[in-house]
Order: sequence, then structure tokens, then C-alpha cells
Amino acid sequence: MSGEKKQMTEAEILSQLPDGIQPRQFINPSMPQYTSANIFDQETTAQMVWRKFKENPFIPLGLGGTVFFLTRGILNMGNAKVSQNMMRGRILAQGFTVMAIVAGIAIEGIRADRKQRESNE
Repeated sequence: MSGEKKQMTEAEILSQLPDGIQPRQFINPSMPQYTSANIFDQETTAQMVWRKFKENPFIPLGLGGTVFFLTRGILNMGNAKVSQNMMRGRILAQGFTVMAIVAGIAIEGIRADRKQRESNE
């Protein structure tokens, strides 16, 4: 014996399955939104940023608020009271940004679900 294992054919494997068991068929669903002909492949970075801003304007506003509070807090490090208030503001702005992201994801999911239901009808 050389220790090599013989590979089984598909028919041999299927013949060993118990009665009533069917092999699982894996399919590759068509995903047209991920083709190379997608319109998003042709947009510039500035166009993409503007499109994203229009889709959910609260995220850039939250990011801007975070940067504002962080910068003011760092610049006022000598004044403990102002610096502390700016850091609190930064935390609130970050929370606002995270909530905007979560809300945007939820809204997009609802839209996709609604669109899928309409296409199935």
C-alpha cells in the first residue's frame, strides 16, 4: 500500500447518503449591484462624498461637530472648565454621529426590504 487515498466520485458519495436525504444545491445568486458596469465605478471621490452627504446629511454634521469640540477642547487646555465642557460636547457629538449611522443603516434596510417586496408583487 502506498498510503494514497482514492478520491470518490460524486455518484459514489451520493450512493452512500441515507434514503430521503437530498444533497444541498448551492446556487450563486445574481448580484447586479456588484457588477463592474456599476455607475458607482465611474464617479469621482468628490461625487461619492456628495452622494453620501445627500443620502444621510447627519453623519457629516456629527463628524463636523466632533472635530469642532475636539479642536476647541485641545486649544483651551489651559482653561479646565472650558476644556471639560468641550470634551463633554465631543462625546455628545460622537454619540450623535453613531446614532446617525445606525439610523441610516436601518432606513436603508427598510428601503431595500420595501423595494424587494414591491418587485415580488
